[in-house]
Amino acid sequence: MNPLRPAAGKVLLFLLALLVLAGTAAPASAGVRVLGVEWQVSTRARRRGRVVFEKIESLRQGPGARPPGKVRAVVRIETDPGPAVDGVVLRYAVYPRLATADKTSGPEGGRWVLPFRLDERRIPKLKGGAAKEVPIDILHLEAFLRTLRASGYWPTALRIEVMVEPKAGLTLDAGLGEAVLPVRWE
Repeated sequence: MNPLRPAAGKVLLFLLALLVLAGTAAPASAGVRVLGVEWQVSTRARRRGRVVFEKIESLRQGPGARPPGKVRAVVRIETDPGPAVDGVVLRYAVYPRLATADKTSGPEGGRWVLPFRLDERRIPKLKGGAAKEVPIDILHLEAFLRTLRASGYWPTALRIEVMVEPKAGLTLDAGLGEAVLPVRWE
């Protein structure tokens, strides 16, 4: 009988117990969740010198009309209770659903095409257990609409997809959000 064999088994059990304890004793990293995304448009009113935005369910925008105001999306995010999370990055893409700008295709039809806007929004620090609304300006939307109108197409809807960039120690649970904004041709 080998006298080292029982000792090796005890060492193996000891190491296994240490691994289990290390996995349960380590503090859980806070995850970042996307609670929702909504579309907003600026109004002509101002409060204390700041532009006022209001929630919209659809955008009234025909091929020949000017945009009603500045369009943006607002992403509501939340962190798990626990330590603060540093360096959160929200990556987003804005997709149009395009149709021909004449009356034959109509504002209900169309096809989703590649995104015209890919970007990210950085949040330096989020407290643990905190919720925050993060505005995302849809830059260059007017220029994109002018280009579409000149080419004979027009959007029937806009869709934004938002993702919390994966980071070491964070979970991927509920890190995605999406919102569709129908465009009514008027």
